[in-house]
Amino acid sequence: MRSSFFGINVAQQGLFAARGNLDVINHNLSNSSVAGYSRQYAIQKASRPMRNLHRGMVGTGAELVTVDQHRSHYLDVKFRSFNRDLGEYKTKNEFLDQMELLFKEPYSEGLSTNLDQLYAGLKALTTSPTEDAARTKVVQLLRGLTDAVNDVSKRLRMLQNDLNFEIKGMANRINGYAEQIAALNRQIEDSELHGHKANDLRDQRNRLLDELSQIVPVTSREEVDALGQKTFHVSINGAQLVHGSVASYLEIRTRTNLSNPEDNAGLYDIYWKTGQKLNVTASSFTGALKGLFVLRDGANSFNFRGQVESIPGAMSLKIKNVNRFDLPKSGSFTVQGEVVEYESYVVNQATKEIEFKLKNPAAAGLNGKYAIMGDDINFRGIPYYLGRLNEFSRIYASKMNAIHQKGKAETGLPLFVGAGNLSGKIVDPAAGGGHTITIAVDQDAVILSKGKLTIHGQEIEYTSVTDAVEVTLPDGSKQMRRTFTLQTPLAPTDSRLTEGAVVRVQDLSGDNITVNPEIANNLQKLETYYSAQALGNVSDTALLQDLISLRQNTHFFDRGTPDNFVQAYMGELGIDKAQAESFKKGSQDLIRLVEKQRMSVSGVNRDEEIAEMTAYLHVYQYSAKAMSVFDQIYETTINLGR
Repeated sequence: MRSSFFGINVAQQGLFAARGNLDVINHNLSNSSVAGYSRQYAIQKASRPMRNLHRGMVGTGAELVTVDQHRSHYLDVKFRSFNRDLGEYKTKNEFLDQMELLFKEPYSEGLSTNLDQLYAGLKALTTSPTEDAARTKVVQLLRGLTDAVNDVSKRLRMLQNDLNFEIKGMANRINGYAEQIAALNRQIEDSELHGHKANDLRDQRNRLLDELSQIVPVTSREEVDALGQKTFHVSINGAQLVHGSVASYLEIRTRTNLSNPEDNAGLYDIYWKTGQKLNVTASSFTGALKGLFVLRDGANSFNFRGQVESIPGAMSLKIKNVNRFDLPKSGSFTVQGEVVEYESYVVNQATKEIEFKLKNPAAAGLNGKYAIMGDDINFRGIPYYLGRLNEFSRIYASKMNAIHQKGKAETGLPLFVGAGNLSGKIVDPAAGGGHTITIAVDQDAVILSKGKLTIHGQEIEYTSVTDAVEVTLPDGSKQMRRTFTLQTPLAPTDSRLTEGAVVRVQDLSGDNITVNPEIANNLQKLETYYSAQALGNVSDTALLQDLISLRQNTHFFDRGTPDNFVQAYMGELGIDKAQAESFKKGSQDLIRLVEKQRMSVSGVNRDEEIAEMTAYLHVYQYSAKAMSVFDQIYETTINLGR
């Protein structure tokens, strides 16, 4: 049975419904400039009708069911997919831009101009080979070239450390996002217990997911159980980051071994707290975090690899068909997922083999498998460019030294030297009669074919050195040995020729290449003639001419002349930079397109909202008018009874 004030109640329902819609519109307008806000709308329906015995059902007005938001899950997924690509290319572009500057600052001309100036100085020296001023100029230009190489190498290493620091910071950011999303999930669950959506909290969560998607490949889903309880999940490349109100956290671990010989010590990997490694370099992984990793670790698949020859249980392991010999002194490599740690190694360049002394006995099933050191990253990052810089330093120094050491009847010194890392102990010192020294190699390295070795802190020049040769000892164990031919024989009674004396040999890299201090401190040791009797003969400058002609030697490097090598080196960096810039712009265009689509669904259009506000204002006025009419009806009816 209807209430006596039924009409007023219906009008009141209309007032409440209109007022509710006006409140939602007002909220939309207030947040129209807030990033990540989704336009909300009230869901309204006719309230439950009242049964009337004579005339069926009588309507009771309108009511608001809930307030929802306009949002497309499909467009969210699409946006985050493009956003992770943008994050990766944006990161690559930013740091490749810094790398490009390294080759220009403070040496704005670059390595090519350093070569131009050096060869111009050598050419000038041919006209006045005995003048100290010309010699001084050449030494300065040599030092300018080595300083430029050292500086680029140093700055690349600093950039690798910067990338490492960024990786640590990004892991902490991911943990921060996980914690915030878990906290929001908890608030949303509490707020939606009675069926109403916590729209503003959901917007905050979606905003965090948008930001996180630029760092890592993130996916999300909401599950509803049989009781209607909702659980929100967030995953990184398939691994769960957030489950409802519980977050999983990442942690930083310092590598115990180098992945690339060129790497700095102390680089980080990222692990889940459970101990599982986050495989950032996987092909399915994208985002700014991957950009940092491939820039820091990328060797363009030039990392060490080869085929294993091993006996299960042995403390040594041989790898043949290797692609490089300049490895860390100790470290690890993997053989089909099996990690193998080594203490030292010896090289046989002639057979392209390396024998490793292992920390633990070799596992079964490794023989014939392929070993690889570090991650196989097909991208030119810091290790790649450091490796190429080392290659330039070693080959350039070796060929320039070979000519310079032929000066003064082959008594010349190396033009370029560096700090060494080959070491071993003298064996059977009497066998060489003072003319040769044989060492049992503790730590092998790629060294100059002619240079200096150090025994008891004293330098001794050698003119040649053999590759490592395997020797079987009386007890059955094996030892790798290298033999050095000395330029000046030592007396058999020389105290340096002692069994077990430690020998160290110089090596070269972009880090340590420098002009031979003996030449820098004594200009007369800068050779200009092959013959010792040619001093002062301006017409006999064949040695200098041969040094100059090396610049045109197309077989100097595998990439041609020194200029070809430097141009290719810089060209690769330019190509990588241009590609990253292009992909970044392409990703930005796609992001703008999808964001425009998202805004067409979720964005607040002020004109539309004002139009809606006007419409509901009229509804409110009509309901108020109806209430006024019924008020007059009741007043008249009541007065009739008096």
